[in-house]
Parts: sequence; structure tokens; C-alpha cells
Amino acid sequence: MAVRTKLLCHGTTTTSFVTVYTVPSGKTAIVKSIILSNPVGGATQTFYCRQMISGVEHGFLRIALAAADVFSLGYEAPMQPGESLSLKSLTGGGVTFLIGGVELDGVAP
Repeated sequence: MAVRTKLLCHGTTTTSFVTVYTVPSGKTAIVKSIILSNPVGGATQTFYCRQMISGVEHGFLRIALAAADVFSLGYEAPMQPGESLSLKSLTGGGVTFLIGGVELDGVAP
């Protein structure tokens, strides 16, 4: 059976790191894509994404988005149960995000 990419989370960032996705118990997840947009007119937003493993930051992404910019990133980040993604914007919040990937039954070795 084919493994299909699905929407893992979506929303709008704030100026503080917020956990937007945590791998469910008994699953392995692979984050496949991150799509960002800055609908804030006239303001450049700096977007941050961090991957947390057992409470420790292991992956970090920083992207500056000008007004009306859209950014798409192909990404391959395997994650184990309980690992999470946290997002924020540096100023004003308001970066819209979509994060896609797959969730597989079982835990990868």
C-alpha cells in the first residue's frame, strides 16, 4: 500500500515558541515539507522552527520572509514518538504555516 503525505499541522505563528506537532505514541513520523507565507503587509517576518528530541533542540531553521512572500521547503526529518516541532516568529507573529509528512505505525529502530 502506498504511503500518503498528509497535513500534520497548520496555523499562524506567535512571538513565542509553541509546540505545533508531537509524534503520537506508537508512530514514527517523517516531516516532508514546510510551507510558509507572510501575509503581513510591509513587514519582514523572521520565522523559526526547532525540532525537540527528549527536551533538547536538535534541528533549527531560520527564514526571513518579506511581505507577501511564500516559501516552500522540501524536508526529510524522521521523528520518534514524543518528539516535537515548535515554531515562532521574531516580530509580530503572523507567519502562516503548513507542515506535511507521514505517520507510520510502529517505531523505527
